[in-house]
Amino acid sequence: MYSKNLTNNLSNDQKIILFFRNNARLIWATLLAIASLLISRYIYFIRYPFFQYAFVGEIIFAILIFFFTYYLGRTVASSIGHWFEKVIVDSFRKVISEVWAYQTSRIVEEINKDKVGSKTKKDQKEHSEEEYSSLSMGIILDTSAIIDGRILGVIKSGFLDNMILVPQNVINELQFMADKSNKLKRDKGRRGLDVLKEIRKIMGKKKFKILDIDSKSDEVDHSLVEFSKKYNTKIATVDFNLNKAAQVAGVVVININELANEIKLNVLPGELMHVKLVQEGKENGQAVGYLEDGTMIVVREGASRVGEELEVAIDKVLQTNAG
Repeated sequence: MYSKNLTNNLSNDQKIILFFRNNARLIWATLLAIASLLISRYIYFIRYPFFQYAFVGEIIFAILIFFFTYYLGRTVASSIGHWFEKVIVDSFRKVISEVWAYQTSRIVEEINKDKVGSKTKKDQKEHSEEEYSSLSMGIILDTSAIIDGRILGVIKSGFLDNMILVPQNVINELQFMADKSNKLKRDKGRRGLDVLKEIRKIMGKKKFKILDIDSKSDEVDHSLVEFSKKYNTKIATVDFNLNKAAQVAGVVVININELANEIKLNVLPGELMHVKLVQEGKENGQAVGYLEDGTMIVVREGASRVGEELEVAIDKVLQTNAG
C-alpha cells in the first residue's frame, strides 16, 4: 500500500522513467533481438533461408540473442567493462605517467644547468666558498614558496630583482612529489617544477642559481637557515615553522602571506562594496564571498542569499600572517 501510494504521487514523466528503469534489461533484450532479426535476414538468411522457410532462421537467431542478452548481458557487459578498464585505461594511465615522468626529468635537467657548488668534498673546498660568497643578498626559495606559486607573480611584476637561489634538495623534494601516486602531491610537485622553470626563464642564468647544500631529508629547513645566516641571503617561504626558525636565527624572511596582506585592498569599517556570495559560512546564517584579490568576505545573515551579488557594509577587518 505504501509503494502504491508513492507510485500514484508520481507525475506521468516520472512513471515512464520508473518503468524504463525497472524494465531496462527486458527492453534492451527486446531491442537487440529485433535488431538481430533484421540484420541477420539482410546479411544471411534472405539468401540462405533456414529449412527453406522465410524468417525461421531469423526468429531462432533473435530468440537466442534475446535470452543471451536478458540472462547474460549484464555479466558480459560487466566483464567487458572490467577488461576495458584493466587493459585500455590502465595502459593509458601508464603512458601518461611515463610522459609526465619524462617531462619532469627534462624540467629538472634544465633547471640544474645553473647549479652552484660541486658534489665532491674536495672540489667544494676549492670552489664553493668563493662561489657562495658572491650570492650575498640573494633569495632562497623553499619548497612551500615554490608550490604556492605566488612568488612567480611577484618576480614577473619586477618587485624582486635579487638573485634567486634554489637548493638542490628542494628540487629533489619537488621531483619526488611529482612521481608520487597520490594525485594531490603529484600535482603539487609538477606545479612546483613548472614554477621553477618559469622563474629560471624570467631571471636568466646570471640571476638564477642552484645551490648544492648537503643535508638530510629531515634537516632541509635547518640547512637553509644555516646557509642563509652564513652567506647573508634571504629566505622566501610560506612555511610557518621555517619562518619562525629563520627569524630566531636573525635571517631575513620574505613571507609571501605577509606580502599578500600588505597589498590587499585597504577598507575601513562602514564602507560599502559589492560582493557575490558563493557559499554558506561556518556559523549559522553566514555567507562567504571573495574580492578580486582573494580577500574573503563573511556576511552575517546572508546564507539565504547565496548566489546573489549584494551591496554590503564593512563591519570590521581582520588580517593574519596566514592570509
